[in-house]
Amino acid sequence: MKTVLSTKVLTEELRQHLLVGGGVRLIEHDFIVVQLLPIEVVTTADLLLITSGNAVRSMLQMKEIEALRRMPVLAVGAKTAARLSKKGFQVLLWAESAKALITAMLSEGNLFQKGRSVLFLKGDKALDTLPNFLKERGFSVEEQIVYRTVLTSKKIVDDVDVVLFCSPTAVESFSEKNALGRAWAVCIGETTAAAVRKYTDRVLISQTACIESVIDKVLEVLA
Repeated sequence: MKTVLSTKVLTEELRQHLLVGGGVRLIEHDFIVVQLLPIEVVTTADLLLITSGNAVRSMLQMKEIEALRRMPVLAVGAKTAARLSKKGFQVLLWAESAKALITAMLSEGNLFQKGRSVLFLKGDKALDTLPNFLKERGFSVEEQIVYRTVLTSKKIVDDVDVVLFCSPTAVESFSEKNALGRAWAVCIGETTAAAVRKYTDRVLISQTACIESVIDKVLEVLA
């Protein structure tokens, strides 16, 4: 029997999808906890930059939500873009990763008008890739932390065959008290995979940046 460690607790639907074929033992633990912050946002920016579902969750609880909803959005992740659209936001441009979004923006010459400004709603551990790129291109970038990520590491005493990671921060938390050894690390995207490569070269990346795709990749490993 193969043992899979998920560094986040799965929904019942995802759990059943992983276990449906039998022969798999699942260990789950939330290696990070997200705390949404009660932030008031006052901005004159004309674009929003949203790179995570947690930023969407935080934004939706703000009293300024209607003003923010009038701002076109640059987004990372298909699920993030879909949720924004469902909530009434105009998604101007989206891609599966920060690198891919930069490529998409470079192909949109009219996006880089002089004096454009961006409000980046982010977590406290967000990378600087996108804001740095925008600043280099002449954008004014306002950054606002709207959620914090707390590491909740735990020692896993069992031998595991596959570890599922959904963020670089989860990698950091796991590595505080554990080593991957010969286990495969299945990651939600290239940024998370880059964090894992500090510890092992046994890394696989999901087809798309969503948890469902990660589970599918785990099943491929176990097949």
